[in-house]
Amino acid sequence: MDKKEDFTYRTLFSGSYGRLLIVLAGTVVLSAGGVFLRWAVGDALDTGRLGIWLLAAAAILLGVSQTVLYVRQILFARIQKGIYHRLQRKILHCSMEALGKNDLGGITAYYLSDVGQIDGLLNRILGKAFPDLVGWMITVGLMFWFDLFLGIAAVAVTVGPALFLHRMSRPITRGTGEYQEALETANQSVATGLYNIETIKASCREEAFLQDSEEKLELLQKKKRSVAIWEALLGVPMLTSSFLTIIFLTALGGWFVLLGRISAGQLLTVITLTDNIVSSVMSLEGTIKAFRRGSVSMGRLKAFLGQEEEREGVREAEEIREIVFDRIRFAYPGGGREIYQDFSERWQRGLFFLKGANGKGKSTLIKLLTGIYGVSSGQIRINGIPVEEYRLRSLREKITVVPQENILFQGSIRSNLTCGRDMAPGQVEEACRRTGIHEEILRMPEGYETVLTENGGVLSGGQKQRLCLARALLRQGDVYIFDEPTSALDKANRVRFTELLKELSREKIVVVITHERALLDGAQQGVLQ
Repeated sequence: MDKKEDFTYRTLFSGSYGRLLIVLAGTVVLSAGGVFLRWAVGDALDTGRLGIWLLAAAAILLGVSQTVLYVRQILFARIQKGIYHRLQRKILHCSMEALGKNDLGGITAYYLSDVGQIDGLLNRILGKAFPDLVGWMITVGLMFWFDLFLGIAAVAVTVGPALFLHRMSRPITRGTGEYQEALETANQSVATGLYNIETIKASCREEAFLQDSEEKLELLQKKKRSVAIWEALLGVPMLTSSFLTIIFLTALGGWFVLLGRISAGQLLTVITLTDNIVSSVMSLEGTIKAFRRGSVSMGRLKAFLGQEEEREGVREAEEIREIVFDRIRFAYPGGGREIYQDFSERWQRGLFFLKGANGKGKSTLIKLLTGIYGVSSGQIRINGIPVEEYRLRSLREKITVVPQENILFQGSIRSNLTCGRDMAPGQVEEACRRTGIHEEILRMPEGYETVLTENGGVLSGGQKQRLCLARALLRQGDVYIFDEPTSALDKANRVRFTELLKELSREKIVVVITHERALLDGAQQGVLQ
């Protein structure tokens, strides 16, 4: 595909411009209405005429406020859904080489931290910064209307602190970036370690794992503390500026009343509107923090979403009759050692097996065939056509792989077998009969509708394996690849599976990765020794 995501602040609102327009327009109406209501109240107190229309206007503004709040929350939910969808799609379609650059910790950080930072930034902008900006602009405009110098003073007491805060906040960006890197490293250490918990226990490496994680978590805490210090320092000029702004504008307005330049009612309006000036400065600190954090997260997500996806051809896969590995070479990215060096082999209809010690590349050959990884040189051809020319989805639909680890999903037994396909009950049951699991399913509480937890829950290893074998039969592919398919089967079910392999190999290409001698008898060719 080689497709890259365009991920910007603009694309965050894609498909939600109508809601965004309602929020922005509603915010302007609320800010303008609030300013002019205060102006009207000040004028009414000065003249002694308080109109009943003010109550009606206040009620209308209250309704607008609740509408804007509701639409804004719906907008945020849609934006967050869009980001998660982009991440999930990229993870599913990204090339394995690109995913390897991020590791589990990086992807975890994107989900847990970066999406939250962006959501916080958008909440800050639309819920606080934009309303404050609109309120400030209208308030300053009204002060200019009252007196030119009063308006100039309002601008000066706002712009000066804003520029200072922006300059002072720059270290937050650098510190936030370092914190995110430390978070990714800590996530990677913990997640990878817990994923390999059996290895840790078997090799008595508990203390080493805890020590390694402790060091990374301490670094994470140090980076977070550094950012927190800079953010705390921003509060000092903010509070000082806000306090001086109130005193300055109130004193200046009072002096102008004594000079006869503005009325007492206008002074009351200035005093009641001072919070719009102060709020814009006070909220600026939080907005800058959110912007610095959000910018770092946007950069990280943009880099991740900009990675190349799996290569994608245009040819639809037809019935697979022959697979040829022609002098292929391959080494895992960053792995150094080549697993294959000028490897050649041909598979046609029949039963084949792969055998050999761990690390010899048996499972890797399957990943190359299904396009999960690409060869360094040489060529893999299907029906005489290089695999690069096929659409990956159509190719993978023709190749059924049963991995060594029996993976079952949370859901009913039937949904695990059909994987979302529309299949007749009789078709599902026949596949289960062929693998010897049908009668055992019927003895379960809800039969085929029995709900399994993640990875099969209380099912035995043999039951899981036979369910996965039945699921493979329901795929009805042209090529069947089984990785250690009898590791959890008893003797009777091994015999049953051996007969099933012979039956399949009469019409299909069947490849078995195994060390079992009983399965190797009758195979046409040994591929890896």
